[in-house]
Amino acid sequence: MKILVVNDDGILSLGLKILVEQLKPLGEVYIFAPEKHQSGMSQALSLRKKMKVKNYGNLYGAVRAYSVKGTPADCLRLGLFFYDKIKFDLVVSGINQGANLGSDVSRSGTIGAASEAASLGIPAIALSSPYRDFQMSERYTTALVKFLLDNNLVSSDYLLNINFPMDTFIDPKGVMFTIQGEHKYKPAFIRKSFNKYMAIYQNMNLPEKENSDVYCYRNGIISITPIFEDRSRLEFSQKLNNDISQQLNEHLKYGKINNKGGK
Repeated sequence: MKILVVNDDGILSLGLKILVEQLKPLGEVYIFAPEKHQSGMSQALSLRKKMKVKNYGNLYGAVRAYSVKGTPADCLRLGLFFYDKIKFDLVVSGINQGANLGSDVSRSGTIGAASEAASLGIPAIALSSPYRDFQMSERYTTALVKFLLDNNLVSSDYLLNINFPMDTFIDPKGVMFTIQGEHKYKPAFIRKSFNKYMAIYQNMNLPEKENSDVYCYRNGIISITPIFEDRSRLEFSQKLNNDISQQLNEHLKYGKINNKGGK
């Protein structure tokens, strides 16, 4: 198996080192990671910019390793470009230092790189650990990924977002396939000087469903959340077509007639 590893914490991060070590029993691991920390970049690409690439040789025991001064999604695309002779079976992004739960997935560079892989037809997994503790991910990542692969649960139709529970738990209470929770933040800032502000993160503490990634994180359960690229909802679109589209067509038809004749 050929595995491309990316992340958003940077090529020298502890989470990346742990991930490579955990994946080596499953196949040949190749790295392409940001040179520096790139959290919060989502699926951003560096358009019309020169990007400096650095060779890290066999870092962490990988077959080959490179970094780039770019975003996590840049790393994914550059990895496919540099390793163009290799057909990757899997992309794994992480292990992020800090959970990626609920609304975090729309901003996370860890999720963004995995999303970019899935959109290009490569099965992808994203992994995140509590900010202060990688112990659970060090013990369970190999077994988790192997199970998902052996049971054909990894697909390019979606990415799998895996979060290990908060660090008050020594061992997980279980594993659950989950939905995306709430986990939203208030728009809050601290004024640092006359015209400089720094964002702070104040959780809105919204109620969480018991089958959500946030609930599992708080209750000692490893969560696996399938995330799809298509953010639209078929049922809602169909309802609008059934209930509203005829009115909208009539409205536009009237508007055209009215515009021709003037006010």
